[in-house]
Amino acid sequence: MIADHCSFECMKANPMTNHEDVYSIDSSVSPLLRKGTVGDWKNYFTVQQNEDFDRKYKEEMEELLPPIPFKFSLDNNCISN
Repeated sequence: MIADHCSFECMKANPMTNHEDVYSIDSSVSPLLRKGTVGDWKNYFTVQQNEDFDRKYKEEMEELLPPIPFKFSLDNNCISN
């Protein structure tokens, strides 16, 4: 039951986990949970946009201790069935 409730499909359908109650997120334009596909950002951002994001992220997060890593994709070795 827990695994079912934690599935992407169930979480996307749940207004509480998809944050439909947050006024700053217009889910009709861009829902918080979109596809559940790791690395799908590569279909929407250019190399330059990615480099700009990396630079801005590093700039904004450099004072956090410990630093928070940001993973863009998963290695196939990290995925378990």
